Amino acid sequence: MARNLVANLDDLGSYRSSEIKEVVKDAFKEPRRILINQIHQSGKLCFVISDRHINSQELHEYDFQTRSNNIRGSYFEIWNQDGRDNYYLSKAYLHLHRVDKEYIAGKPGGEYILLHCDPNDNDDHGDYKRSPHLHFENAGFPINKAHIALNMSNINQILASRDELNIALKAAVLMLNKQILERL
Repeated sequence: MARNLVANLDDLGSYRSSEIKEVVKDAFKEPRRILINQIHQSGKLCFVISDRHINSQELHEYDFQTRSNNIRGSYFEIWNQDGRDNYYLSKAYLHLHRVDKEYIAGKPGGEYILLHCDPNDNDDHGDYKRSPHLHFENAGFPINKAHIALNMSNINQILASRDELNIALKAAVLMLNKQILERL
């Protein structure tokens, strides 16, 4: 099967950081403080964002303050090497974590709402996972394990280019900001 969203290393290094900033800025409390690190792991190129300097190879250590004082966010992308200089997007994940004590007491780690995109996933749920999709971690089973796809009707268009994916992800981040972050 042909891979979705393939880019060469030079292109990713030159442009992806500014694209990611545009995608996530609506979730940031202070968008001018968006810092992006590139982490090279065995056969992978990872992009992580934070609002402060962090020196770690662990993707989950990078986070940022959202527009809600009760929620911190994290965003990372994993691009897998496919050939010498080509990479394909494996994961683009935005996680929103509640930090208020009442929520954390019932849900260690504070996972609240997750926006995921797995554009090259081909498992049983792949049709839903390739599209930007939501997970509601605070809901009970089966909702907390469901992949609530946001773009099933135009998934081929979204996966046709980084620009199209960026538009879809940015729209989802804006929706989360307007419907959740600004209300807490």
